[in-house]
Formats: sequence, C-alpha cells, structure tokens
Amino acid sequence: MIKKEFVQIMAAIESAYNTKFDKMKASLYFDNLSDLEYMKCQKAVKKLMQTSEYPPTIAAIRKAYNEVTGVKNVNSVEVIAALNKVAKIGRYRQEEGWKWLEENNPTAYKILDAIGYTNYCNSNPAISCHLVEKMVKEIAKEENSSLMLERHFANDITALQPPVEADY
Repeated sequence: MIKKEFVQIMAAIESAYNTKFDKMKASLYFDNLSDLEYMKCQKAVKKLMQTSEYPPTIAAIRKAYNEVTGVKNVNSVEVIAALNKVAKIGRYRQEEGWKWLEENNPTAYKILDAIGYTNYCNSNPAISCHLVEKMVKEIAKEENSSLMLERHFANDITALQPPVEADY
C-alpha cells in the first residue's frame, strides 16, 4: 500500500471514531501496515469499524486483514513445538509422526516435508529453529509459496544435514 492509500484509511478511522492520529502514531501504523494490499486492508478496517466501538490497533487490523484474505496467522513457536514433538516420537515411528503432524499442524507438516523427517530429527536445534522461523514467515507471506519451500531454502536445509564421516 502506498502512502496516499494509507492516508485514506487513516482518515476513515479518524472520522469513524472521532479521533486524531499524531504524526508519530500515523508513521508507526504506516510502518506496520504498508506491506498490506490496499483494497483488502480497506475491507478489514471497514469490518473492524462495524464491529468495534474503539479505534483499531495495528494488531487488530492485521488480524482482520488475515481473516479477509483467508490467511491463518501462523505462530512459529507452535510450529517448532509440533516439530519437536514429532522428533521425540522418533524416526522408527515416522508414519505415526507424519499422521499426527498432518492432523494437528498443517504448517509444520509442510515444513517437515521440505526439510525431511530424518534431517530435522538429526539437526542442531538452534539452527533448525532459525530455519523453521524463516519458513513460517515465508508461508505467512503467501500460502502458495509453501509449495516452493524446499527449493527456496535448499541451502539452509542442506546445512541441517549432519556431516558425512569417512570410513578410512
């Protein structure tokens, strides 16, 4: 969204709630909402105006935007917890782990599919958590991009694999 479009949304909020945003607060809102599409953000704000008697916060606008666009707000902590639970199930019970993950956390399922079950189970938790957080952000940006995770993060996934030891 460009500044001109943002000004229109802020004017609507100010008018609907009989309030005025100072430059600092408006700048803060713009910095945190400028990545959203104007028309969808406008719909989200309209929805909030119809349902809330208080001016919307940045978080409320983003949440309503996700509802309007159909994007679920994915929490990387929940994804990492689900992946760690599957890792504890272990490689010898992979089928059970895959099934549980598919039913309980589809985002984690997509990420594990891209990383690989064995790679995740054998990886350094500090490195894998960082990679998972990046992948969650990528999925949150655009649901269709989750199909490209393996290709997009190929180098990071390779870095998770344990080094091969020579037999000599």
